[in-house]
Amino acid sequence: MEGLHRLKTDKNFSLKVLAKYSRISQADMLDETYQHYAVKVMPKVPYPTTKGIQMVLDEIGSRDPKARNLSTSSLIDVSYLKEMEQSGFVKSLYGQ
Repeated sequence: MEGLHRLKTDKNFSLKVLAKYSRISQADMLDETYQHYAVKVMPKVPYPTTKGIQMVLDEIGSRDPKARNLSTSSLIDVSYLKEMEQSGFVKSLYGQ
């Protein structure tokens, strides 16, 4: 949660990390990538979705048939995320 907070609130640091690991050197492309992921895509609380988990299972299932027998609901536990959100931890990170 704190890493996601840093991504969303420390743009300069995030751009450096993004440049290092993506090997993108063009500033405009880095900024566009940052805007897409840090601003538009990633929520403050990253609850997994059954659709997203199913996509992963489908991909793994193409190599390992056992993955096809797993249910998404058996893999998702959002209790820790809910606890962090309900305790006010997330709001405190973002100064709300």
